[in-house]
Amino acid sequence: DGGGSTRKLSSAPLERPLKSTPASFFFLEDKRLLIERALNKKNRHFRKLPKGLERNEHVAREGLMWWSKLEDSEIAHWIDVAMQDFEYRIIEWKEEENIRLMLEAGEEME
Repeated sequence: DGGGSTRKLSSAPLERPLKSTPASFFFLEDKRLLIERALNKKNRHFRKLPKGLERNEHVAREGLMWWSKLEDSEIAHWIDVAMQDFEYRIIEWKEEENIRLMLEAGEEME
């Protein structure tokens, strides 16, 4: 084994990422459990909510309140996370695109 990984291309090509995921989404994903715990403590109604849209709306609303209180340096951290994710998705898309082009060129040569 040469140490490299092999991956199978899916039949559906990756779509080119057009923009980054908002930094607040990464913050919310990371802090979701803490937000739910806080909501459980301060809102009896929240505890009784089943998983689903209404519960997610409460978490998102509370999470955005937390987000709005972050220091600039904390927001900058989450922006960096979002940009790193975007860069990764662009690289992944470009690699797959190049592999597809090479495979198509090889098929044309046969």
